[in-house]
Amino acid sequence: MVIDDPNGYEIRRDARIGSPSLHEFTQRRVRAYLVEPVIVGPQTEAGVPITKVEQTPAPTPVPVISKKASRRKSKPAEPLDAPETLYESRLVFENPAFDPTDMNAIHKLILTALNAKGSRQKIPVLFRLDEYEENTFKLLVRSAQLPDWNRLNQFEVVELASEPFQRPNIAPGGRFKFGIRVNPTKKRSGKKFGINEPEEKIAWLKKKAVHRGGFHILKISSHIQERLLVKRSGRKIFFTAAVFEGVGEITDPVLFEKCLWYGLAASGKFAGFNMLQILDYPLPLPVE
Repeated sequence: MVIDDPNGYEIRRDARIGSPSLHEFTQRRVRAYLVEPVIVGPQTEAGVPITKVEQTPAPTPVPVISKKASRRKSKPAEPLDAPETLYESRLVFENPAFDPTDMNAIHKLILTALNAKGSRQKIPVLFRLDEYEENTFKLLVRSAQLPDWNRLNQFEVVELASEPFQRPNIAPGGRFKFGIRVNPTKKRSGKKFGINEPEEKIAWLKKKAVHRGGFHILKISSHIQERLLVKRSGRKIFFTAAVFEGVGEITDPVLFEKCLWYGLAASGKFAGFNMLQILDYPLPLPVE
């Protein structure tokens, strides 16, 4: 379902203006949803059932480190505090001079805009790239520095907005509508494998939300499964990705704010996963 929305995250250039014979169009903002028919019963709202969430926090698991794992070179830990200022850029562009599935090219493009290409200092960046028309893409970037997109000439810009990220007034119990693309995985025999079953993906998302996101998921309104091809360092990698939209409730404001900066999961950020998007905040409490 595609609906007109002045705050929508997609631009479509299909609003006809003038005489039909002129074939002239202007743009409009829309939001797209995946809608599945649901039988409405006494235990559901009109749509997706809302699960009652227990408020008791889950116990923190104690990690068990094997001798083999202890000998591995550990990755640097993420800083304890989120940066004071975040910036978010949204670009809609056409006809890129690079392969949009090549994540090395995307990283170089973003680092060039941040003037950080070749820098020894690692700058954490969250981004998401979507294609919604032929040769037309939307790139959303969240970073601690304000990018200078004038440094780039690798595509034709249709729309550009780059400004400080508007943090919501985060408080326990605050409800919000979210959107996120993730790559759910599980370990088997010491290796990571993609999760294919929709129920397992939802369970993975709910677990990450509690332990790394600082929020409970109350409702999932949209779930789209994707098989995503990504090129990295000359190799082709296929991801069993999933795009979710839903409603969450903040339980840990500090953890929630870190999630906005560092992402919902530690791995997969190089391929444009794990950036939590706040689509609407705050949401009113449901009417009993």
